[in-house]
Amino acid sequence: MLHVIPAINCHFRDTDCVEKKLHIYEEFADMVHLDISDGAFTMGKSWDDVEFWKKIHPVRNSPPGAGPVRNDVSNGMGAISNGVKFEVHLMVEHPERHAEKWLEAGASRIIFHVESLFHGHGRHYQMTAEKIIEEMLMLGLRHKAEVMLAINPETSLESIAPFLKKFTAFQVFAQAHPGPAGQYFLPSVLPKIKFLRDTFHNAIIEIDGGMNPETAVRVKDAGADTIIAGSYILNAPEPKVAYEELRNI
Repeated sequence: MLHVIPAINCHFRDTDCVEKKLHIYEEFADMVHLDISDGAFTMGKSWDDVEFWKKIHPVRNSPPGAGPVRNDVSNGMGAISNGVKFEVHLMVEHPERHAEKWLEAGASRIIFHVESLFHGHGRHYQMTAEKIIEEMLMLGLRHKAEVMLAINPETSLESIAPFLKKFTAFQVFAQAHPGPAGQYFLPSVLPKIKFLRDTFHNAIIEIDGGMNPETAVRVKDAGADTIIAGSYILNAPEPKVAYEELRNI
């Protein structure tokens, strides 16, 4: 059975979109996926308002070491939250500058792209890729959250081999450009998924991009255990049925 995480990917001014999608997903999902694009690392900019998120998905203080705990409160649309967890996909330059605010808001997982460590626009200061990875992993430890490394289709695993062993969770990004929703799945990522599964037997391997029943079968057969799905679920007549269809693959 696949772990299916529905995606929230909205225009940077469209808070209604975020609230609407959260309301839909809370009816059936155990976790949601927030897509955060900065318009520099990505082709376009998406919603990135942590203060608004905390209003519709607040956390309360918990005992030391216990991590954030979800309140059962109205999300503003007349529904009571079921305590859904969330992960944050940072498609941004300088992920180390964005991660902590989302971890403080209760994120269970932070995802950042290995390509952001070398992206041309932002790397004009003395901080090595190794140092950024160390900082991201320490943030995860401090907040008792998982840190996942995302890898674009064009990035060879050989070129980032020294970094892979530091992680127990990977996202294989399966579409052409980080940021926009609704893109096509790229079959060229299948060998990459297989290599990661053969090398890291117990790792979480998450696939993001173009997921539907046909592509979900292909990535599962290659070794994936988790998929991100947005358009397929939301465009279905019954989103919960589409979600369960993907889970049962």
